[in-house]
Amino acid sequence: MAGSDQVGKAVMIQSGSLIDLAHKLLEITQQYFYTIQSGSDDWYQQLEDYEFSQKHIVKGILAISNEPLPLGVKDQAQNIFKKCYDLELQIKDLLELHHQEVAKNINNLQQGNRLKKQYDLFSPYEAGSLFDTFK
Repeated sequence: MAGSDQVGKAVMIQSGSLIDLAHKLLEITQQYFYTIQSGSDDWYQQLEDYEFSQKHIVKGILAISNEPLPLGVKDQAQNIFKKCYDLELQIKDLLELHHQEVAKNINNLQQGNRLKKQYDLFSPYEAGSLFDTFK
């Protein structure tokens, strides 16, 4: 009977650890999501820290999840992981919006550069020739 108590305690510790790690993963994912969502420019600098923390937490989760766990604990952990996954999708969407905005800014700069080159090309010859080009 004492042996089964020790096994039960070990499963409880592992179960608690799985839930704790799942919550920690959710917490760091939320923090990173809020950083990106805030529009702060340091989101890119925090990416490395986020990925590092995520990697170590996932490694711990994988080690624990190979052990037998009560069904309720696995279900609870899966619900937390689903929230993490949903946040990851939102992070992906926000990053895509950032990339689109950067691409738009680059395109605007390139267009402005082309206009400047055309202006520089036509301006020595005759006044107003650039405007005639775009009529």
